[in-house]
Amino acid sequence: MNILLLGSGGREHALAWKIAASPLLTKLWCAPGNAGIAREAECIALDVADHAAVIDFCQRNAVDLVVVGPETPLAAGIVDDLAKAGIKGDEVPLVIGCGPVGLAVIAALKLKGLHPLVAADYSPARRAPAHRL
Repeated sequence: MNILLLGSGGREHALAWKIAASPLLTKLWCAPGNAGIAREAECIALDVADHAAVIDFCQRNAVDLVVVGPETPLAAGIVDDLAKAGIKGDEVPLVIGCGPVGLAVIAALKLKGLHPLVAADYSPARRAPAHRL
């Protein structure tokens, strides 16, 4: 499976590390990535705000799945644009970061009729502290 991970922070590094361990993985790219992520994935110079460029990369490289780490591309509609182009994204978004932007994304997803999985909803079962939404 060819996977494109969008983002460059610690969250995306953790996602890259875990995705890279999958036996299903053929190729992992990260845009834009960082030095830590480069140990797990091929970092590419791709502006995640440029949806047309992301779609073009996915089509040229036979990307099977796009994982969106940051909230900003979600709020900008990257998943909708990928779906219109026939590229699979997360069908049920998982919102990991829940700062002010994350809360806005959760609200927007709920308005669209989607039911995002929110990390804080699952934290008590794992005895991890979390803010309630």
